Amino acid sequence: MRRTRCVALIAVAMLTPATAGAQQTVQGPERDRVLQGGPETLFSIGTMEGESWETFGEVAQVAFDARDNLYVLDRSNHRVLVYDATGRFVREFGKQGGGPGEFQAPMGFAVGRDGTVIVADAAHRNLTIFRPDGELDRTVPYDPAIGAFFRSVQPHPRGGVLIEPAGVRQGRDGPEPYDSLPVLWMRLDAADAKPTPLVAVPVPPTRITRSGTANSMRVAITGPPVFSPQLRWGPLPDGGLALTYETGYRVHVTGPDGKTQRVIERPFRPRKVTERDKERAREERRARLERGMGVVRVTVTDAGRSTSIGGRVPQAEIDRNLASMEFAETIPVIFGLRTDPLGRIWVQRTDPREYRPGPIDLFAADGRYIGTLNDGTLPDAVSPSGRAAYIERDELDVQRVVVKRLPDGWR
Repeated sequence: MRRTRCVALIAVAMLTPATAGAQQTVQGPERDRVLQGGPETLFSIGTMEGESWETFGEVAQVAFDARDNLYVLDRSNHRVLVYDATGRFVREFGKQGGGPGEFQAPMGFAVGRDGTVIVADAAHRNLTIFRPDGELDRTVPYDPAIGAFFRSVQPHPRGGVLIEPAGVRQGRDGPEPYDSLPVLWMRLDAADAKPTPLVAVPVPPTRITRSGTANSMRVAITGPPVFSPQLRWGPLPDGGLALTYETGYRVHVTGPDGKTQRVIERPFRPRKVTERDKERAREERRARLERGMGVVRVTVTDAGRSTSIGGRVPQAEIDRNLASMEFAETIPVIFGLRTDPLGRIWVQRTDPREYRPGPIDLFAADGRYIGTLNDGTLPDAVSPSGRAAYIERDELDVQRVVVKRLPDGWR
């Protein structure tokens, strides 16, 4: 008898963390110093109808190389698209499939300064490496024990990729939660991707429940309560990291060895979660699930295993997911964090009135406070020359990528 097992991983949440032994505490100012000016729009890509290269399925990630070429990972169309510094389409590569240079469930990608592209595929359990001209270089498997799914994939300044696994890894008897969540450096200098932990941070518990029979088993993975502080991190040019993971305003800056060199603080305090916060979170999750975002399905049969990302979610499953949502008691001060090739740390605060993006503080890696932006839009990628790419949706809910030039004064 043919057996089919379906595993649905819906919703996402996880983490909290810690490095140790801060050597220096940098106190940021009590009051903001607002930076003047604003980004200048250079071009925008993405339409509802048009050529294949300008119609996206689901933009999962964007990046720049050292020449300001723009790279777009179109997850649902299983491809990477490349545009030059003027927005002109250059090439695309990758497609759905199981052969060399093909993807089944691309989770993220990293782009090197020279244009080398590394795509992480959850279904194939590998990293596919493309040369700067878009031609396939090689495929490197990674240890499935670290978990198939990654929350973040970014380039390491010294080569290879940095990855943050999801809160679950593969144990002897199936999925099991991480005790402490690592950021791993995969060097890619061998036949396989040897992971080197740079930091490991304690995480709130991830629950794993199993139901059904041996022939039809459902595994549900539920992260920590909504509004729990999450791990936010980014690489710095020297090979270190900037990361935050606490409810208060604390940003840890590590060296290349993963040891904390300094902690940046500002005197902002978390606030209590309100019923309005909870209702807004339910509405946002419903919208994501109705679009199939954040949904991973794994089907295992006697013939093998297949993985897909996105897709329609039954209404009954959406309702169950929303009804099971749990909430933390306080809202973290920090909403998001980015780093860029210039060594700046972008720290986005949570709006003090409701759970949404708020002002953005800019710091240098040495802790120097540059200033604060009030527009509340965190770039999805920044180039070495000071360009920024933003993944947006227009009034018709069509995804597009907008590239802007950042003011020189934001340094």
